[in-house]
Amino acid sequence: MNNEIIRIVEIFDKVNGTHILSEGLRSASTFVKNGSISSDSFNKLVSIDPTPKKKYIHWIVKNWVEQTQNDPKIGPSDEVIMELSDLIKNYHNLSERNKIEKKDINQIRNFEELTAIVQSGKDVKSKSDKINNYEVIIDNDDMLIVVPYDHAAARMLGMKYFNFRYMTHRKNPTEDDKDCAWCIAFKNDDHFNDYYHTDELTFYMIRVKSDELIKKIRAYYGVNTQEYDGIIIGVYPNGRRIGYTGLDNSMDDVDIKMYLKIIGLE
Repeated sequence: MNNEIIRIVEIFDKVNGTHILSEGLRSASTFVKNGSISSDSFNKLVSIDPTPKKKYIHWIVKNWVEQTQNDPKIGPSDEVIMELSDLIKNYHNLSERNKIEKKDINQIRNFEELTAIVQSGKDVKSKSDKINNYEVIIDNDDMLIVVPYDHAAARMLGMKYFNFRYMTHRKNPTEDDKDCAWCIAFKNDDHFNDYYHTDELTFYMIRVKSDELIKKIRAYYGVNTQEYDGIIIGVYPNGRRIGYTGLDNSMDDVDIKMYLKIIGLE
């Protein structure tokens, strides 16, 4: 392996907090070593793999080499990089949301088949959204992340997964007085409409499920309650974020970054 490839591999491993050479990068770099792809093209393809350990990179480079018939002079243009980046990210996201059957990318023959699989996964998502008007981003043993697209969905999701308080102004609250702490999920739709339609925020409702993540979160925040087991993050069109705990306490950007880091999303 030449020095440039070692440097590339080490850079990505340091970014992800480890000094162990990524197996995906190591195996993919053999295509540079045998002259099937240039270092510049390899570096561009590495940048489009969205996974921390670059688990897709060997497949990406292998298929690029096959498509260009081992000609290292043929490199991906900026336009092609953007298209491939969107394709790989869409595949990864759909795989995480259980929208596609082939979760092992090595079972997929080429870019054309991957494109068809991604489109099929998007079609499944679109049908689901028309019925439920919310999107399941992640639903696995570790966590649930959902995005509501209207007030009814926000209300339903909030009450089903994130109802952390009773209406405290009642003297003897009952189950009928239980409500979600977040204003976008209140019975009245004014708050949701203001945030979603006027301010154009996208809301990500996040609930951790695994004991391991719950312990890590409670250890960091110093609490032994459900307050941080479920949070909500709102993202403005310019990327600015706001966050609230399950008890509607505000989270600053440091809190949001650390929370996402703990659950493995940042």
